[in-house]
Amino acid sequence: MAGISALYHHADPEFSGRFTVPVLWDKKLDTIVNNESSEIIRMLYSEFDHLLPPELREENRPGGGLYPSQLRSQIDDINDWVYHTVNNGVYKTGFATTQESYEENLFPLFKSLDRLEDILGHGKKYLLGDHITEADVRLYTTLVRFDVAYHPVFLCNLKSVRHDYPRLNLWLRRLYWDEGDETRGAFTRPRSLIYDTTVPGTLGLDTGLCTRGGPAHCPGRPYSTR
Repeated sequence: MAGISALYHHADPEFSGRFTVPVLWDKKLDTIVNNESSEIIRMLYSEFDHLLPPELREENRPGGGLYPSQLRSQIDDINDWVYHTVNNGVYKTGFATTQESYEENLFPLFKSLDRLEDILGHGKKYLLGDHITEADVRLYTTLVRFDVAYHPVFLCNLKSVRHDYPRLNLWLRRLYWDEGDETRGAFTRPRSLIYDTTVPGTLGLDTGLCTRGGPAHCPGRPYSTR
């Protein structure tokens, strides 16, 4: 399989920018369609929706899918500040080269986590109610790694999800273990990659976090005592 740089140069021999992932590749046109994750997410559940059986299409999913018309303004608003202060905030904190830069990104990160904890005070399963939306999907990718990677490695360590954010912790555990109709196991499948490959490699471990102690490292089941 070609490396990511080879794909960029295949699509554009004059390309001189950064080689980033994810990449959406068009096999028929033999080129890159998009390399922006937020846009790829929407393309996957909109541009290809008509190819699915009716019962699996976004418009027929509970709550109207990941980006229902009645919640779009709220989803866009959450996505905006979550991206800048949480999704990207952990990297701006972790790669800061001065104490000033570190603190400039650290404190907004935890202010946003506090804000997310408050949002979940509505008592619903997801950020915007009873059904999962794009806002949940985009937040999950950061929080599922937070305690095991960003907290110890990137020094995003004012608080942890497990010990300091009970609502976010329950939200994370629900998604992590869910294999029902709402997610169809989409959050369950990648967990071995995260906990048994990516994070252990980052931490310099020779075995996976799940196999090294089960729920002590992985998010506990939603109604367990862990």
